[in-house]
Amino acid sequence: SEATGPLGSLKVTPLLTLESYLRQWVIGLWLAEHNLPVDTRYIEEIERLAGTPNKKLSVGGKLVMNEAGSLWAPLEAPQFEENLVLGEKLPIPALGGYLKSSIIKEKKSPFSPLKSPRQVAFDADRLHLGLKVRPWRLGDKFRPFGLQGSVKIGDLFTNLKIPTPLREHWPLVMDGDVIIWVVGLRRGSLAPMSNKTANVLYMEYTGDMIPSGISNSMEPAKH
Repeated sequence: SEATGPLGSLKVTPLLTLESYLRQWVIGLWLAEHNLPVDTRYIEEIERLAGTPNKKLSVGGKLVMNEAGSLWAPLEAPQFEENLVLGEKLPIPALGGYLKSSIIKEKKSPFSPLKSPRQVAFDADRLHLGLKVRPWRLGDKFRPFGLQGSVKIGDLFTNLKIPTPLREHWPLVMDGDVIIWVVGLRRGSLAPMSNKTANVLYMEYTGDMIPSGISNSMEPAKH
């Protein structure tokens, strides 16, 4: 529905346009979907929460929050680590999109320069190509392309206003133990393209993972 967002969140704006009885009905369905108690008191409290951004509410001992224009129910942290197979789509089910990768001969590549942070290109011969995808973990750091030193990915999320509940589901592409791409946000410094590049590893994320209003702030920093 129009009111449903990433990770089963509930968008506040369409919710608040409903008549109160319909709004409470939708909230009740949403609570049941997330195995939270469907109780009149909680439904009314969440209805009030929808009108108060950046607030939290305990529902049956679990926190529901209003952040980035949506209501978020608590979810288990994902525990996945997937191989990124060239030429195949890798679904990211929690976020509703997928990753796709391919190797392209440099002279045939139409992808330089890349216009979107959802697309990245690497010198394939400077990677191990045993690439894996896993979610962000607290304390993760990487070296962003174009910057000196390393950056905490948690700080990157904060700077780009990524909603807190989305963060632990956010996919990272790994080359061994090195984070080479915070998907859709920033490319790492490993394996940059050069005039000696013969083979390009091209990756793209497709999907509606990123809430509206964030995309314009995700253009790579100019230094």
